[in-house]
Amino acid sequence: MATTARQVRSRVREQMARQMAAREESALAVATAWDKVEKARARTTAAEDAARAAVVDAGSTFSLPDLADLSGVPLADLRRLARGARATADSNPAATTDDVNVNQEQSATDTPAG
Repeated sequence: MATTARQVRSRVREQMARQMAAREESALAVATAWDKVEKARARTTAAEDAARAAVVDAGSTFSLPDLADLSGVPLADLRRLARGARATADSNPAATTDDVNVNQEQSATDTPAG
């Protein structure tokens, strides 16, 4: 039995449809994964902003080493958050100077003597 042009066209169309479906699935998988990454970044940014604000608030009560001991958060991370709060306040004129001053005082008390 000879293959007709209609059968060849049908097979080609079926193969093209399978390839297109695979490409669509791949593109959708990438887009979905990227959306999850972007949402995770937004949540991480919000969490770091909240942590930064909490460190600033706690700075009026604790030195950073004491806060590290009591909270279990590594001192290096608390210092990074405090520096980030100062940098944000420096770049944001609407930020209160009290927030910056508290962090600067804490940094001064955190340096080891002699």
